[in-house]
Amino acid sequence: MGQGSPINDGEMYEFGATVADQMNAFLQGDRREAAPSRLPAQMPGGSIEACDYRKKLESMSPDDRVSATLECLGRRGTFRDILYGLLVFCQEEKTYPEIEAHVREFAEFHRNRQSERRYVHLLLRTGALEEIELDEDGEVLTEAAKQRAVEEGLDPEDLDLLVCDWRVVTTEVGKRVLAEFSPASRMRALLEGSPDKTEALLQVLAFCEAPRFMGDVVEHFRGTGILGFDEGSRQPIQPSSYMDKLDKAGMVAWNGSYWQVTEEGRAFLREYRVA
Repeated sequence: MGQGSPINDGEMYEFGATVADQMNAFLQGDRREAAPSRLPAQMPGGSIEACDYRKKLESMSPDDRVSATLECLGRRGTFRDILYGLLVFCQEEKTYPEIEAHVREFAEFHRNRQSERRYVHLLLRTGALEEIELDEDGEVLTEAAKQRAVEEGLDPEDLDLLVCDWRVVTTEVGKRVLAEFSPASRMRALLEGSPDKTEALLQVLAFCEAPRFMGDVVEHFRGTGILGFDEGSRQPIQPSSYMDKLDKAGMVAWNGSYWQVTEEGRAFLREYRVA
């Protein structure tokens, strides 16, 4: 988890998930705002107010939550596949140890150097994932159970003490995002938006069914004219341009050593070839 550090005017800053919530700060993956000139606690008579993301969610419609989640997925390329993968993985309830193990399987995880739970937190904030609180017996901690505990003398401020574990599950908002942001949907949108590039995109994708270095792709398409020419400069379009588009569509992935088609990419090619 990231930790706070001395802040100067205009610097980017990062905090861990808990501190970020308390200060209503953006996490590193958001890459949105420069630090304010002063923190709330440094302002005359000011103090840091705790900010619970769940309170903000209450004022957001389902459509707002979907939009916020799509924005989150598209904000940082190295986070994208992990976040999308979590929505897929958590369609059935998962424990945090299960989630942490799953996140560590992504090549991007090791390059990002972020906590496994950082990614969960980003999706909790948009309402695409939700935590299910469990009591000491592993049963769901309901609002009725919390109310009984208060009636029996527990201070409302201490209700968190009743929570002994959590399960995490994809919400209906998250399922909507899965449909809209699926690799197949992104690839179809890419082809529909660039019909003149369809054949080139599919040929590059098919070439990457075997592991490929970028140099392999460059050499394979060199002088073929298949990738076309830039309308402005009339220079050949570089293979890296197509790889970038396919990567953003979730059709290929870089594993740290080479490029290769993803399972979704293989499925898309099978569907396209049948069609």
